[in-house]
Amino acid sequence: MHDVGKAGAGFYSKALPATERVAWLHRCGADLAQCGHTKVVAPLLRYESRYTEHRAALGIEAWRGWGGSDPAAQDAALNMWLAAVSHHGEPISTDSLRDTTGEFRTWTQPISGYDPLHGLLRLGEVAHKLWPDAFGTGSATMPHGEGLIHAFAGLVSLADWIGSNTAAEFFPYDLGPQDERRWPIAWTRAQQALRDMRIDVEAARSDLRARSPRFEQVFAFAPTPMQEQAADLQLSSPVVLEAETGSGKTEAAFWRFKALFEAGHVDALCFLLPTRVAATGIYSR
Repeated sequence: MHDVGKAGAGFYSKALPATERVAWLHRCGADLAQCGHTKVVAPLLRYESRYTEHRAALGIEAWRGWGGSDPAAQDAALNMWLAAVSHHGEPISTDSLRDTTGEFRTWTQPISGYDPLHGLLRLGEVAHKLWPDAFGTGSATMPHGEGLIHAFAGLVSLADWIGSNTAAEFFPYDLGPQDERRWPIAWTRAQQALRDMRIDVEAARSDLRARSPRFEQVFAFAPTPMQEQAADLQLSSPVVLEAETGSGKTEAAFWRFKALFEAGHVDALCFLLPTRVAATGIYSR
């Protein structure tokens, strides 16, 4: 549902010749704001009779039911949906949607044989087939908390960034059928993409555990006592290491990361340095 706004006629017009797009805008009395795909979702959340069919096509009322009878939980369910349709990690606010007035022709005015209501019906049909539990009834209610909303919005932004990569090894448009049959293909491809990008690091961790290289194999010299001790998993966290320049603190940090990563305690290593020159030097090393 992240890109549900793209089912609108306005966004659809972007694939048409400019003359057809301009003619549609003039015929509808619409502006370019109707051609976006974020805030055009506003009418899908408003209880206006002219959009009843559009809401029903997606099953939006079932999503509101995730909140049960608790008003706070109902708001949380709505906010999760807003986070799902948001872009670039910033949740669309309910207030900003309320401030959006007027009719959205992108949902009510067909263009060049395309009816946006039919687009929503097709999307809703596929969603019902793939995730029937989302439209059923259950006893569980949506958890509360702004932290959850923002974390989910960030996850959606990351997934959108990865999924928008049309390279052959990622998600080309012709990856598979344009219906529910595409889902298992995309699911398998997503798992591989996460491994290739090292977002899923378990394969790398398993490889490291299998090889378990010694310090000398990695750095081509014997470790100092400081470097050996840095890898001690019994050390409490955080560990502060202070020593003179050239004493091998960088190697010690790498070796500690190796030990923690191999043990499954951490997934990544980050160096924070005070100057660009220092950062460039460490990166090169």
